[in-house]
Amino acid sequence: MRIIEIGIEDANVHWKQSSEDNTFTNPYVLIQLAHKVRWFAAIQGNHIKCVWPLCWDESSKIIKPNFTYWVGPIWPKSRDKVAAHSYLSENMDVYKAFVDFFEENDFYLNFEMSFKDHDVRFFDWWNFTGDKKSKFVISPRYSAQLDLSKFKMENYRRNRKRQLRDFKDEEFRITCEMPELEDVVNLYELEIGKKVSNGIRHSLSGLMKIVEQGIGRCVSVYSTSTKELCGFSLVLSSGDQTNHVLNLSNIESKNRGLHAWLTNLAIQDAIKDGWGIFDFNGANSPLRGDDKHSYGAAYTLYFSIEQQKSEVV
Repeated sequence: MRIIEIGIEDANVHWKQSSEDNTFTNPYVLIQLAHKVRWFAAIQGNHIKCVWPLCWDESSKIIKPNFTYWVGPIWPKSRDKVAAHSYLSENMDVYKAFVDFFEENDFYLNFEMSFKDHDVRFFDWWNFTGDKKSKFVISPRYSAQLDLSKFKMENYRRNRKRQLRDFKDEEFRITCEMPELEDVVNLYELEIGKKVSNGIRHSLSGLMKIVEQGIGRCVSVYSTSTKELCGFSLVLSSGDQTNHVLNLSNIESKNRGLHAWLTNLAIQDAIKDGWGIFDFNGANSPLRGDDKHSYGAAYTLYFSIEQQKSEVV
């Protein structure tokens, strides 16, 4: 087993053939959301067993890019056909080759497993002996997802139904045109209650560029009275799922039901477009988690894994 670096074109070919072909591991999405991305492949014979993208920020730190989920090892669909008696040993061989190579190059990992892959035993077992140069910290994380084949609006919480019933769209100008970046930044700052970093600004700009490339869609909402952007929704779609990456609105518009209306619009559009899963992009805080589950979404588990240098050298 050897590890080599591959280019974006080869990475894209592998991504299209993978079982984790989610939007966020799309190479042409990642390059818009991270300062730098490199792709590494585990090769056995002439076959690529797995590809692993690493992303860096402006300070040369390996990161999980903003607004992304499940950026980590990308396995081919052929992995699903591996016999049960060989599955674990193949996992162990591939992950060991990667981790040994990354440690040799002083690359310390910060990544997420796909929500379709809960087998983190390699990273758990890596810590057992205590004589390694590093250890892995494994954290359970959650998102909220709707199975659109079973979708029923009656599963919305009562207050969501009321907000949708009372929403008056004549108070807004609604368009699919891309707004100005600064207007989106201002809405995002209202949402989080603080100024954004340069990294967040770069990622927001990248998300807008991704939509312009045809990988998603956006909805921009303007107040008919002030003419200002008061709401913005952005989804990215790939494989069998669509991800509601941004859903922003100012306080006044949110109180008028715009936030709920944009969420419902994104869900209805996903159904019309034939997507199988609607993902709310994380449900990892009490307030935001409750909001996302209020649309009848079920939780889905995934793992966030960070490699840390051990005190043992």
